[in-house]
Amino acid sequence: MDTVYGGAGNDRISGSDGDDKLFGDDGDDRLFGNGGNDELHGGAGNDNLDGSDGDDTLFGDDGDDILNGNGGNDHLYGGAGKDFLFGSNGADYLDGGDGNDNLQGADGNDILLGGNGNDWLSGGEGNDNLYGGEGNDELVGGTGTNELYGENGDDTLVGGNEVDSLFGGAGKDLLFGNLGRDQLTGGAGSDIFQFRTTADSAVGAGNRDQILDWTPDSKSYVCHKGFVTVQGDQIDLSAIDADSRASNGDTAFKFIGCGNFTAAGQVRYFFENGNTIVQLNTDNNRCTVESEIQLTGIRDHLVASDFIL
Repeated sequence: MDTVYGGAGNDRISGSDGDDKLFGDDGDDRLFGNGGNDELHGGAGNDNLDGSDGDDTLFGDDGDDILNGNGGNDHLYGGAGKDFLFGSNGADYLDGGDGNDNLQGADGNDILLGGNGNDWLSGGEGNDNLYGGEGNDELVGGTGTNELYGENGDDTLVGGNEVDSLFGGAGKDLLFGNLGRDQLTGGAGSDIFQFRTTADSAVGAGNRDQILDWTPDSKSYVCHKGFVTVQGDQIDLSAIDADSRASNGDTAFKFIGCGNFTAAGQVRYFFENGNTIVQLNTDNNRCTVESEIQLTGIRDHLVASDFIL
């Protein structure tokens, strides 16, 4: 096992095929682990670390660093600064640390932690767990069955094509489950649940997306000012063409409450087993439903302001 220190200046250090420890120290350094289970420390400066083959541990430390785990089950720690972490193949653990970081898990079942700052996290292939941490983060699940946790801040969570679980956390979050039967939890704050096609939430009790903590508008009394309405959660349907027969391809939905469908482009709701079910109709067949969304565990008399149409 080799232990190599770079010292001051911009260094280029390569390990052997064994289990090496490389320290860049000050300067903008380039460290290559090569074969073996290596430990790389960038130190101060804007460093570029490549673990290569093996189960490696990379520390960017201070500065705007680039960390590439490459093959193996790697642990990457960005540290302070605006870092780029790429897990590549294997089941990787990526921790951005402080700063506005970019984390990509790529292949394998990965764990990504954004840390402090406004971070961008992408799970890639595999069944991944993504945690935004502090800040206004964007989390993208990719393929596989993923769990996305926005945590604190106004976050954007995007699921993939499988069965995903999205948790917004504190803040005004946007949750988009994408395809698959997803479970959506907004958390504290007024959240938006977005649906971009009717295929994003299918029809039937075993197929619908579920919103697990729907929060309706609330009213509170303020002395000398009467009632003040506090905005609750909203369902965003604005990206869906409400009338598949229309030539413009951009028709907005119309909310009709609990009434029966009478035309294309309508949104209604009904109660089922203690849940509120939202239904969408995008053609002129009043007996068919193109999409359903379930508000689980709540019977809420919805109004037009609960939607972005």
